[in-house]
Amino acid sequence: MAATTRPDVCAAGEPYDGALDAFERGMTASRLDAIFAKTREGLEPLLKAVLAKKRDAPDVDALPPALAFDHPGWKGSVEKQAELSKRVAADLGFDFTKGRFDVSTFAAVHKSLRLRHRRDPTH
Repeated sequence: MAATTRPDVCAAGEPYDGALDAFERGMTASRLDAIFAKTREGLEPLLKAVLAKKRDAPDVDALPPALAFDHPGWKGSVEKQAELSKRVAADLGFDFTKGRFDVSTFAAVHKSLRLRHRRDPTH
């Protein structure tokens, strides 16, 4: 297929280069391989350390009681759950002038840049 639609790119070698070029002008499979290799080089030791920590201290992932959704301050409060999510989004740099925050029964990402908060009415 690529040879038919992008013969100029396929003639040069890697057929995947044509697909990459459509989304990231000038990107090649070999350059992407180098980027991922460098990323892997940094992530592998981090992943090993995280997994070792979890193995040695399984409760390291435990949610602090004040953040648990069955905590009396959160239970049954969609508004409080949404407000926490909104504060976290703001702290992470979400620009509410360029997007919006909606409470929904499911989380979703849309092209219209909406940040949806998944809520559980039983919590």
